[in-house]
Formats: sequence, structure tokens, C-alpha cells
Amino acid sequence: MSFVFEKVGDQKDLWKEIGFRDLESEIIPYSKYHLWCADKRNKIYLLNIGNNRGDSPNYYDLSYKMRIIRIAVVESIETGESKAQSVYNIQKISIPQSVWEEKAEILKNIEESIIETVRSLKLDIKVNINCEPECVETDYNRR
Repeated sequence: MSFVFEKVGDQKDLWKEIGFRDLESEIIPYSKYHLWCADKRNKIYLLNIGNNRGDSPNYYDLSYKMRIIRIAVVESIETGESKAQSVYNIQKISIPQSVWEEKAEILKNIEESIIETVRSLKLDIKVNINCEPECVETDYNRR
């Protein structure tokens, strides 16, 4: 994979086609200043959706084959002998049935895109997938 953490930039049509939504299921308006982790060659995009008023977990959406996989993550910091490390504990993954058979590839993309997102912030990172993915009938865009 070749993920890059970057601004959305002038990709307004793609943004609208993906149709990212906030936690209240409202469409997130396009802004060229939004930041996402993109693998453009494979058309995979990870967006930090946020959380409910500063509470855990934090939510991320992965656009995979134009299907949205919602990911709930509890973020923490572990301190070691030499330096601190960001730890991303994935608590829930909702994968639409239409791409369920590609679960292993999706999990790999989730891990790689989160690592690249945090690496861009110059932090050490560890990602733990602490759940079995859940198969949902459709994503929030009914795909």
C-alpha cells in the first residue's frame, strides 16, 4: 500500500462521491483543508470523523471500494524507557456485507492507514485490533 496523509485539496467530486458523514449521519461538507490518509492508486481513503464531545472512542471512516467502514478507536499513550508511543486500540469495525469477503484486506488497510496518519505527526505508534469485525447490511450511504 502507498498511503499518504494529506489535504483533500481539489478533489471535491471524489469527496462528494464518497459521502463521508459525521456521527449524527449528516454529510460532512467538502473543504480542501480536510485531512485524510489516501491510497489514491487503490482508491482507499481514511478520514478521522471525531468523537462525541471529547469522549472515547474516536471514530474513523475508511472508504474502501466506495463502501464506508466505520472504525471505533480508543487512543492512549504508553510511556517506555526511551519515549512515548501512541496506542490505537480498535474496539469496533463495521464492514458492509458487499465487501465482507475482503475482510483481511480491509483490516490490513485500516492498520496501514492509521499508522501512516499518526506517523505523519512524528509519533511512534502501535495499532491493536481488539475485536472481530462486524458484518453490517450496508454502509451509511446504503451501499
